[in-house]
Amino acid sequence: MPGFQTPSEFLENPSQSSRLTAPFRKHVRPKKQHEIRRLGELVKKLSDFTGCTQVVDVGSGQGHLSRFMALGLGLMVKSIEGDQRLVERAQRLDQELLQA
Repeated sequence: MPGFQTPSEFLENPSQSSRLTAPFRKHVRPKKQHEIRRLGELVKKLSDFTGCTQVVDVGSGQGHLSRFMALGLGLMVKSIEGDQRLVERAQRLDQELLQA
């Protein structure tokens, strides 16, 4: 794609973000790793700026972003997901991360 530049966090390893720690990369594709890190850091900056420490992640899917904001950035996160299969997957991934 003309004008596309690979984000610097993938220069060392194109399938792993160097700016997202290993526990938060597991089971997550590179594009999603980048999105999680960037969006999580933006929400954290907004949280710090406004003094708001509680976040609601609507349509949280498997919980990758919620998990990063809560366990990686220290925010209080409520996740809302309508698909029970995704909720169950998120719960398994939460347990896996907490055991690691």
